[in-house]
Amino acid sequence: MVIPLTYFLLGQGDWVTYILGGLGVLMVLYLVSIALKSPRELRQQMFVLILLLGCSTVFWMCFEQAGNSLNFFAQQHINPLTAGSWSMPAEWFQSVNSIFIVALGPIFAALWVWLDRRRMNPSIPAKFGIALILVALGFVVLITGIKDADAAGKISWLWLAGLYFVHTNGELCLSPVGLSAMTKLAPEKLSGMVMGAWFVSIAIGNDLAGKVSSDAGTMIDAAKDKPGSRTLTYSSAFMPIIYTALVVGIVMFVLSRWINKWMHGVK
Repeated sequence: MVIPLTYFLLGQGDWVTYILGGLGVLMVLYLVSIALKSPRELRQQMFVLILLLGCSTVFWMCFEQAGNSLNFFAQQHINPLTAGSWSMPAEWFQSVNSIFIVALGPIFAALWVWLDRRRMNPSIPAKFGIALILVALGFVVLITGIKDADAAGKISWLWLAGLYFVHTNGELCLSPVGLSAMTKLAPEKLSGMVMGAWFVSIAIGNDLAGKVSSDAGTMIDAAKDKPGSRTLTYSSAFMPIIYTALVVGIVMFVLSRWINKWMHGVK
């Protein structure tokens, strides 16, 4: 029953935007109404929860360029990894994040435990701030490589792999941590609904990622006859999301100590 509806919505981008936007607004209004009726401690936790949902949307808006603009960049502007006569297909870059997740996941899991034993473990808001800063820095890595593009407008595959490495570190600071925070901050009777809200925030981030990628595509197509200029256009296209993620990340990190007080011991 769901598949035909999903198939229909895939061709109705504007409908999806309106549906997700409406869900997001209703979700926030409902959570705010619950918070205002709750005791002081729970009210503050709910407001932190809503703030984390907003940060999640910003993060995924940037991170999910992987399936949009970064995929096209890999296809058109990357000198691929080669071994003899074999060259890595551009589409395989979609697997790089997964490889880094498998490799780095256990390291991060051990790192949080190690830091916690020494009372140095960053708070959940601080980790969200770090994640947003890292997703911005990932694009900075790529832009650094773009500045050294050859006459054909291509750069080494290592620069794009570097972006995915930095982004994966950011994802590991936010995704599992955020999912855990939702269950801990939400009232027990709302835990299921709040888990759904977390995935709605990701969905809205994905939808916004598509909008950003579409705008970037328009800018890049305007320079299609000039390979070098086309490559440099990616730098301009990525600057808005770099600044957005960087500003939100820095604010979250700087204010994390005060935001953490509203979590009342939730780690």
